[in-house]
Amino acid sequence: MSSRNNPERVSRFVKILHEQGAAGIAHTAILWVKLMGTDLRLRLLPYPLNRRMLFPRQLRGEAPEDWTPNKENLIMLRRLQSRLRIASRYTLRKDTNCLRRAIVLRRELRRRGLPARLVYGAAPAARGQSDTGGIRAHAWVEIGALRLDSADLLPFSNPDTGNK
Repeated sequence: MSSRNNPERVSRFVKILHEQGAAGIAHTAILWVKLMGTDLRLRLLPYPLNRRMLFPRQLRGEAPEDWTPNKENLIMLRRLQSRLRIASRYTLRKDTNCLRRAIVLRRELRRRGLPARLVYGAAPAARGQSDTGGIRAHAWVEIGALRLDSADLLPFSNPDTGNK
């Protein structure tokens, strides 16, 4: 029996959906479709066509470094991250990685008028952790100094600024 179809996993998925409510289920499904679309686009289209998705024009400038979310934004950010995490856990491919999640998260935040930006970072990989020549990479979203979808971010630095 495949681990993706085991009864425990299905039961956990049903529980998560029940907790989300109808609106949450619909939004999670939309995020899942966006993840799949982003994945297909990155896999099938040449880089010049994906460049605009990876490096969009700035949205009304950058958020100030001291930007802090108000209570309403904080609730929205938590829900969005949670739903995106759920959607990415149940994709057709096991390798829905941080880049795909970050692209969808940035798009969703910009759609809500928040000046989110996609950030790429790199760190030396421990032996056996990477098949890319000893470098691990990570992508995340920032609004000002707030970093999103970055649970394992600490060892990464942004090559553009050198900041950690």
